[in-house]
Amino acid sequence: MPNTSAEVPSHQDAANYAPLLAQALTETTARVAEMHHAIARVPFSVLARIPFLALPSRLVQVVHDGIAGKVYGAVASLGSRAILASDRLLPAPDGPAGRLAVGVRSAVNGVFGDHLADSDSRLGYQMGLFADGRPIAVAPDTLAAWWPEPPRRVCLLIHGLSCDESCWSPGPAMAAGYGSRLEADLGYAPLYVRYNSGLAIDDNSQRLAALLTLLSRNWPGGLDEIVLLGHSMGGLLARAACQHAHEQQLAWLPKVSKVICLGSPHQGARLEQLGRLATLALNATPITAPLGRIAQTRSIGIKNLGQGLRSPAWRGKTPPLLEGIAYRFIAGNLHSNPNHLLGHLLGDGLVTLGSATETGLHGDIARVRLGAVGHMGLLHDERVYGLLHQWLSE
Repeated sequence: MPNTSAEVPSHQDAANYAPLLAQALTETTARVAEMHHAIARVPFSVLARIPFLALPSRLVQVVHDGIAGKVYGAVASLGSRAILASDRLLPAPDGPAGRLAVGVRSAVNGVFGDHLADSDSRLGYQMGLFADGRPIAVAPDTLAAWWPEPPRRVCLLIHGLSCDESCWSPGPAMAAGYGSRLEADLGYAPLYVRYNSGLAIDDNSQRLAALLTLLSRNWPGGLDEIVLLGHSMGGLLARAACQHAHEQQLAWLPKVSKVICLGSPHQGARLEQLGRLATLALNATPITAPLGRIAQTRSIGIKNLGQGLRSPAWRGKTPPLLEGIAYRFIAGNLHSNPNHLLGHLLGDGLVTLGSATETGLHGDIARVRLGAVGHMGLLHDERVYGLLHQWLSE
């Protein structure tokens, strides 16, 4: 279940970075040491087969391994102590963290979020709602105070991997972001979801379904319409949350009019699929296996992106679209021609055209391809807002 109040990290949360950084240094040093020993074993094993050199080479190897072990141990120990000591020397002023600190924390959540959750670290995000950059408790009195005359329809904006609600802020060419413009033009109350993007997509989608239950129950005067707008992983969460609501017969699902996905890897992200192959290749030899173990530590959220919403339960396909909901998929192509072959290979740089538009689905669905836009550019594009305005005005 989600918390009913989202937290804003303070500067004091910076103290939590030191143990994480110290652990990362220790683990990385250990992997480098393993690679060093794996490489060194190759010439030593050759020398061990040569008569009269076997014993001397073995003595040299013992000395080498002993010295190398002490050096790497010292690097890990002294480096970790230095990180922890420097952290204690830093001041911890009151007040909210800056944009950079929040951005770093969001990136850490994306890469190591499952580890943060398992270790109960304060760095791990709890799913919650934000408006105008501030956390909002999903409670009737708080919502009523925020909206004295609350609209009866809301738009939830759900960020992607290693991001947070600030990714929806206006870009250089836009005076205002999608949320504030939808509020001014069409009367939707914009609510921004923040979550730990390193957790499994299924776990986060269930948390989102529970959060929507609270929101629908506690919204002053009740809700008539809910729109889910997700970027990248956020679009997968939106679809999966609706699927959970359908299976559990949650009361908020009939209020969902549209699910809009921007650059979402419904059929999987090519980059993570290549990353999985690279990890397998690294683990295939003793020399590169330490690097494979480093790569394997990426979060379950990242690993999930390799398959998107495809599941064995649906025979390797994504779940069917739900009746009563209009689905709108927007894909980006780095080439100026939105249908150029490059889009089928690279797409928006992270997600291919086929994965972002999910051509095998049927129902109330519209697919749009945009040229000359990258993955993150979909968050700040006038053409995207034009489509949002058009679809939500229907």
